[in-house]
Amino acid sequence: MDLAVIGTHCSLLSCRELDLLPVKCRCEKLFCRRHFLPDDHDCLANQSDTPSTPFSATKRPRCAFEACNFRHRHPPNHSCATVVDNPIDKRGAARNVLQRVLPTTTKPTPKSRVLRPSTTSATKLAHMNRVAAMQMRQRAIAGEPGVNAASVDISDRLHVGVKVDNRDAEEFYWFRKNTSVGRVVDLIGARNGAAESDIYMLYLVNSDGPDQNERMHLSYDRVLSQVVTEGSHLMLVRVTNQADSQSSV
Repeated sequence: MDLAVIGTHCSLLSCRELDLLPVKCRCEKLFCRRHFLPDDHDCLANQSDTPSTPFSATKRPRCAFEACNFRHRHPPNHSCATVVDNPIDKRGAARNVLQRVLPTTTKPTPKSRVLRPSTTSATKLAHMNRVAAMQMRQRAIAGEPGVNAASVDISDRLHVGVKVDNRDAEEFYWFRKNTSVGRVVDLIGARNGAAESDIYMLYLVNSDGPDQNERMHLSYDRVLSQVVTEGSHLMLVRVTNQADSQSSV
């Protein structure tokens, strides 16, 4: 096949390359792919003239593929990078469709819970005191040596807890209700190795109040059942200063 019949030689005298797809410039001459632009062949045509072809009005980029020929205009022939569209948010699109199709539902407001009044602290405290009194009666021993528990009716006993000289351990005793406070002091002191010259004072400890260290001195001549109730907590303290200014009951 005669290529000269198919293509045309570039009109630039320094080129004269045979081009299969020549471009016609505004100067009415045909040029190859490298010289078809006016600046590439020193075109002398009037710039104000209307171009004869659309190719002369637009400057087109040259082919970026090495050893270019007319077949490189097809994407498979010049390793064209595949154009990747922006990814579609499929979940977002599905949500939009559902919102258009399904009616908007409102969740029912949860019913407020009815709070029952809790047991008062006074009731709890009374229950705890009853339990503590039962445990105290089970663990208490006779405060007076030689007294048999079977010989004293339970209704005539008074069960108390006693701490000696601020010790942590508490001892549990029962005494006859008509026992005097002075007699109780002597009996507990003797059980804890008190000397005859030691002076002790017996205090009633307010264990149920806000200040659990609050205590009240008990007078020696009072009957125990007059100043102490069942399950009370007492404290026996050795006196170092006889000028004790605390009031007594």
